[in-house]
Amino acid sequence: MAEFELELKKSPDAKPGLEADFAAFRKFVAQAMTTLQEQLKLMAHSIDGIQMRSRRKILLMHGVPESDSKEDTAQVVGKVVKDHLNID
Repeated sequence: MAEFELELKKSPDAKPGLEADFAAFRKFVAQAMTTLQEQLKLMAHSIDGIQMRSRRKILLMHGVPESDSKEDTAQVVGKVVKDHLNID
């Protein structure tokens, strides 16, 4: 955009309304970019909220090895709880 503006100023046969049109276009693009950035921030905030609400009902267990075979998750969690937390 800056390159076009320099060429516009250098050109002696530029139409008088062209500079005004370019200034209006530049202002419009800047406003559109600002609006898009604000919308992106709102969407990111919304996604964060959705992810946090979806995590409220899960329990993450770190340090439990995964296997490639089909295993019963409830059984594995029960075994870890019994073995490491001494809960029957």
